Amino acid sequence: MNKMIRAVGCGFLLSVCAMSNGHANELHDARAPEWLIGHYKGGNKHVHHDDYTLVVEGNGRAQVYDRDRSRNNHAGHYTRAGEIEWDDGTRSRVTRTARGVNLTLVGHGNDLAIYERDRSGPLDNIRD
Repeated sequence: MNKMIRAVGCGFLLSVCAMSNGHANELHDARAPEWLIGHYKGGNKHVHHDDYTLVVEGNGRAQVYDRDRSRNNHAGHYTRAGEIEWDDGTRSRVTRTARGVNLTLVGHGNDLAIYERDRSGPLDNIRD
């Protein structure tokens, strides 16, 4: 009986270690849904509304950058939870709209960024 408990305990410990190393994390590395893939223009609804570009690739990678790509650049990835997890650890909930997407900073419901699809952006290299 003790050997079985130890084996179950070791198996649990190994699965926790694998999850912490990103090998079994079901939320990360999700492919983006077809409707989300593409280029968008927009930004925070209170400031710089159209000063930013959001790019979401088919493999789930996401990037936000300003017009000259010199400041406020963020990279992240789409998760199976329907969010983009940014490299700084923050997360934005993704909501599909008629014209594009809204990103709401998780934990800050009034921090809303509105993005409209930019049909002039290059689409040939982002499906991955």
